[in-house]
Amino acid sequence: MNITKVTFLLTFILFLYTTKGWRQNKETIHNPIDDGYFTDPLIIKYQWIYYIYSAIYLWEGDEFGVFETKIFKYFLRKHIE
Repeated sequence: MNITKVTFLLTFILFLYTTKGWRQNKETIHNPIDDGYFTDPLIIKYQWIYYIYSAIYLWEGDEFGVFETKIFKYFLRKHIE
């Protein structure tokens, strides 16, 4: 094999290896706050308490996702009546 064919072959193998088709990421991404599908978050700070408001997809319910936290490690889910 001449150098051109070897270079092409190595470049092609490198291309295949770096694409998602060759190796797949099996890691699943989870919501770090709560289970469910919460979109478009809005964070409001009031008296050293943070409130996170987010939309919930229609099949999850008919309310807003509301969470309360002070340190962004533990979240308490609230319900708006």
